Amino acid sequence: MPHQRLNYESGGRPVAAEVFSPADESHPALIVLHGSGGYRDFSMLAQLITSQGYAVVVPHYFDVSGTHWADAQAISRHALTWTRAVADAISFAASLPFIDGERIALVGFSLGAYIAIAVAAEDARVKAVVEFFGGVPEAMAGRIRRLPPTLILHGEQDNVVPLSEGLRLKQLCIQRGICVEMETYPGAGHSFPAMVMLQAAHRALDFLNRHVKSAQAA
Repeated sequence: MPHQRLNYESGGRPVAAEVFSPADESHPALIVLHGSGGYRDFSMLAQLITSQGYAVVVPHYFDVSGTHWADAQAISRHALTWTRAVADAISFAASLPFIDGERIALVGFSLGAYIAIAVAAEDARVKAVVEFFGGVPEAMAGRIRRLPPTLILHGEQDNVVPLSEGLRLKQLCIQRGICVEMETYPGAGHSFPAMVMLQAAHRALDFLNRHVKSAQAA
């Protein structure tokens, strides 16, 4: 599993990205978005994903704002800048020779899940979204008209991002005729424990295999 740290540019600032690739062929790609605590070691989960034939790109999207921890004030100030950095990460990923630019999905955790939904609602290059313990950005809820197939994964005892946020996103998708699936985990809170995360990762891979990996290039 080759791992490189590369850089791309967003808004005139360099953004680091962890890139994991299975081989030198053209693979579907997952752009993985961290939560409010910033990038953490992702290598174990990336190994599971790349073993299934995906490339993985993890942008350090906080680089564009110099953020280390995103509190409510930072989110209000920088959300649009981070969203643009993620859109630029899609362009960056599509430019890599071992990534099939027609098969790119977003996977977001907490804050990253909200950003994934915001980007996917505006960027048709995103073929699917998997969001872990997130929801739909309040300011966008009334404006979302489209999303790619979306999988919602949420703990039933989440006291940081309540389950109602995931349910609200599910209902919005149903109302808009968007393909949506949802899995909830009894007893799980925010940031799943290891065994629950493993179950959720396999659930996500099943979804992605159906909606991204098996898709034919346009």
